[in-house]
Amino acid sequence: MLKKFFFTCCICAISIYNAVATEVTVAEPEFAGDIYLVSTDGTALEELEVQTVKSKTQASAGMWLSGGLGGSVRMRYEVEKTASPKRLSNGNELYFIFKSTDNTINPKNYFFVFKLEVAKKRRYAEMAKSSAFGGTESNAGNSLQFTATKYGESSYLIKVTGLEPGEYGINSTMDASKFYMFGIDK
Repeated sequence: MLKKFFFTCCICAISIYNAVATEVTVAEPEFAGDIYLVSTDGTALEELEVQTVKSKTQASAGMWLSGGLGGSVRMRYEVEKTASPKRLSNGNELYFIFKSTDNTINPKNYFFVFKLEVAKKRRYAEMAKSSAFGGTESNAGNSLQFTATKYGESSYLIKVTGLEPGEYGINSTMDASKFYMFGIDK
């Protein structure tokens, strides 16, 4: 009985130590719109790759051949190169700090995490598509799930879990022309 009690106390102590060891203690970023990765020990901000996106629109052959009466149009954001130089070995639990002008608005309304597609020396996220018969569909709804809490005076602590190997981009409506990017290795 005493051994079980001692074992339980040890497990509780280890759990409390781990919870404290991963507590985020970094200062808020200096400028609104900036997004940083929080180090695994929670004590430093790490820069992500930042690129200005190119907006590309592509119409299907059906759109051209029918004079706009059929086919589809796709709009996507593209960036150069097939892989981010910012590499992470694990996507199980990542934390980001997103500096806003204030933190009174739900960040899910203007903060998006996308798994990027890779093709032809580029990474991209399809943002919208429309067809003559099917209407228009925004892909902002394809943003990956995350949780967010207020952090400091005007920032959010964003937690993303369960990311598979691949390329990822973070985008905010504060500056929709930029993607903050990283890659998860196997």
